[in-house]
Amino acid sequence: MLKLLTLLLLIPTLLFGQTGAKDKEALLAKIQNKESALTWVITGDSITHGAWFTMGARSYPEHLAERVRGEMLRFRDIIINTGVSGEISTGLLADYDWRVLRFKPDVVSLNLGMNDCARVPLEQHKKEMAEMITKAKQSGAIVILHATNTVFTEHGHAKKLPPFIEAVRQLATEHDVMLVDHYKMFSEQKQGAENRTWFSDAIHPNGLGHAHMAAEMFRVIGIHDPKSDTCKLAR
Repeated sequence: MLKLLTLLLLIPTLLFGQTGAKDKEALLAKIQNKESALTWVITGDSITHGAWFTMGARSYPEHLAERVRGEMLRFRDIIINTGVSGEISTGLLADYDWRVLRFKPDVVSLNLGMNDCARVPLEQHKKEMAEMITKAKQSGAIVILHATNTVFTEHGHAKKLPPFIEAVRQLATEHDVMLVDHYKMFSEQKQGAENRTWFSDAIHPNGLGHAHMAAEMFRVIGIHDPKSDTCKLAR
């Protein structure tokens, strides 16, 4: 029975090549519609918040705004970053109406796990994330999940984080939503998971790290263009 359930959960991926393929198609159709205007809510913890550790450089939500509202000329789109440093799934879920739903978003981007791995039991985190995904979808929003970046081996999160990354990947499959797998991207890049030129400290990406996070997000949702100035920042 468990194997059958796992196979059923994998059907969207097997049919469409990636989770959230239908959502991606729907989002691209909205983006390509010159008459549409979208509200994007980007939320999460300090990595999404983007303060301090970027040292004045743009964070990945800011790169998204530049790509969409600047380079793609979608001037009427609204991109709102409600990420809060130190956030966990419990805190965001409790404040979800204020931080997400009151904006009546067309797109909800969720990036959590870095703090949760040290403060929230795994099953509780997964349950709370699932509830946030469901609430967003019930509101009519397209959901984009993020598997957060890697950490340095000397940091205490290094051994705690991987199960939370797997939980996010499972949630993306179970709910058939798009997944931006920063953890995989950071791990596979040229110098490995601990490319210190991408980090401000052991867990927070710096400006260059955020440029790569943005580029990965663009690839997943289908708006990456290597000729664009924003995409060229990921070198």
